[in-house]
Amino acid sequence: MIEEGAKGSVPTEGDDYGRPMNELRDRMSSAAEAQKNRAADRLGGFADVARQTGERLRGQSDWLASWMSTTGDQIGEMAERLRRQHPAEIARDLTQYARQRPGIFLGGAFLVGLGLGRLMKAKSNGSGSSAWPTPSQAFAPERFRGSGAEPSEQTYRSSL
Repeated sequence: MIEEGAKGSVPTEGDDYGRPMNELRDRMSSAAEAQKNRAADRLGGFADVARQTGERLRGQSDWLASWMSTTGDQIGEMAERLRRQHPAEIARDLTQYARQRPGIFLGGAFLVGLGLGRLMKAKSNGSGSSAWPTPSQAFAPERFRGSGAEPSEQTYRSSL
């Protein structure tokens, strides 16, 4: 049998017991929304870069230019979809996708992890950019002028 004094300890709708949880839920929702918008902005930036690259390649390699433009458009559509969706909807969609296609989901998660690991490694080197030289930097003719040597695998490794 329930004692009379215990009856008053059950939170009701008018009590303040739920207020801290509601505030925490609101703060977490706001943080998730801000993260989602930052991710959408980054995707939008990637889309712009892909489109610009496509435009620069016109006349040099039309098939690659077309592919880059199409890729930019698709990434842009993903960014817009991300902006429109609520974080809970995104989580639900990812969960559903993972259940339907676990192999593809795990493979994608692995690739994202590799990319993030590479990014973190580059950031820990103290430079804001990648630690790897670009091919034009690694094999720049001025690096070999007067040496009589052609760029080799050993030369490339020593430049890192």
